[in-house]
Amino acid sequence: MYKNDRVIRRYSESFKLKILDELTAGKLNKYQLGKAYGIAPTTINEWIRKYNRKDLMNTRVTVKTKDEITRIKQLQKEIEQLKKLLLKKDIDALIEDSYLEVAAEQLGYKSVLELKKKTKYQALIKAKENAKGSATLSAITACFGLKRDAYYKYKSREDKRLKIEKKVIDIVKKKRRSLPREGVRKLARSLSKEFTNAD
Repeated sequence: MYKNDRVIRRYSESFKLKILDELTAGKLNKYQLGKAYGIAPTTINEWIRKYNRKDLMNTRVTVKTKDEITRIKQLQKEIEQLKKLLLKKDIDALIEDSYLEVAAEQLGYKSVLELKKKTKYQALIKAKENAKGSATLSAITACFGLKRDAYYKYKSREDKRLKIEKKVIDIVKKKRRSLPREGVRKLARSLSKEFTNAD
C-alpha cells in the first residue's frame, strides 16, 4: 500500500440518522459520540445541517451587561431619529425641486437643468457664503462638478463686473444731480464721454 493511500468512509443514511437520534436522546454529546464511533464532530455538524435538525444546532447566547443594553437602546433611538431626519431631508429636497421647476417655467427656461446651467456660478458663490466655514471650498465646488480654480476665476470676473457696474451707477447719479431734467437720450450722449474716460 502506498503512503498516500487512505480509507474513505461512507456512512449510510440509517447510520447518520441513528447518530442524530442518539444525540437527541442527550446521553452523549457530539464529541462523545464522535469518539465512540470514530467520527469527527464536524461531520456530525454536517449531518445536522443536511437533515435541517435545528433542534441540534448550536445556539449562540449573547450575555450583555446593563450598560451595554442601555447603550444599544440609545443607538436604536439615534437610528430612528436619523431615519426621520433623512425622510425630512428627502421631503425638503422634493419641495426645493418643485420651487425650481416653477421658477424655471416663470423665467422662460425649458427645464430646471437649463436654469441651473445659467445660474451655476451665482449659486456657487451663494453656497460658499451660506456655508460659513462649515464646508471646504473643494467640497462645495465638487458638488457643482467644478474645481476650486473655477470658483476663483468666476469670483474675479464677478468682482470686476460689480466694480464697473458701481462705477457706472455713480457716474449716472452724479450726472442726474447736476442735470435732473435731462432726457434719457441726451443723458446717454453726454455720459458716453465720461464712460470712455472712466475706462
